[in-house]
Amino acid sequence: MKQIVTLITGTLFLLGFAGTQLTSADSRLIDNSPHFGEPGWEVSVGAGLFSASDNVDIYKRNDDDYENGFFVPVDASYIGESFYFKANEFEGLLLGYTLVQNQSWAIDALLSPRFIGPIDNDLLDDLDDRDPDLHAGVRYSLYFDDSLIRLDISKDIVNTHDGHAISASYDREWQVKNWLITGTVSAAYISEEVADYYYGVNNSESTSQFPVYRAEGALITNLAIGAEYPINENWTFNANLLYTLLGDEIKDSPVTIEDNELSNISTSLRYHF
Repeated sequence: MKQIVTLITGTLFLLGFAGTQLTSADSRLIDNSPHFGEPGWEVSVGAGLFSASDNVDIYKRNDDDYENGFFVPVDASYIGESFYFKANEFEGLLLGYTLVQNQSWAIDALLSPRFIGPIDNDLLDDLDDRDPDLHAGVRYSLYFDDSLIRLDISKDIVNTHDGHAISASYDREWQVKNWLITGTVSAAYISEEVADYYYGVNNSESTSQFPVYRAEGALITNLAIGAEYPINENWTFNANLLYTLLGDEIKDSPVTIEDNELSNISTSLRYHF
């Protein structure tokens, strides 16, 4: 409960501090947003490398599962009159519908999978499967000239775990010559139902290696930094760093890594259609 209060109080403070500001200049955050962006499709695809280690995945893995690798980033979005769609490696899949909007803020209805459980993890094969969930909720977005504040509240609607999540984020961008630098700080509280389903261990699946564990509600904090450099009209070079801090309720689980910090670095070349 204290985590929820802290998260909401901090977000409301930011909203109250900046609520009188209005957007007055174009920025990537505004131009690419579902509320002020140009209607239609925008798609990019590329090729890149990521750096993997034993603290890149929240779940424990066998040592030979950690390899630096090649990935194909795909970013697709569609903006309609009120409906919008996003799919990328950072936000996953998201469907939105704008309910209310003015010149600086908007309220949307959202539909999005939030958690999927371990993937291709031989170490956890003997445990029960963790099914993906599907959350429905609302989002409040507040825009500034070069920054964006968002507050999301959502709940699982497909009976995967019947839990809920509350998240807040602050995005900021800087133009440094030809480089576009972006930074994001976010925090998400996941309820006991979510945490226990994905990170708990019940009696029927417990072993000596993975004893029974009951996970409580937890806080997940993220810091992301990105850099984009345009090579020409269609090609860009991108670099991204993601740092995640896990709450003790997740870290103490026998199925997650012993460290409460995750990190991932990736670089890519992307073609924008």
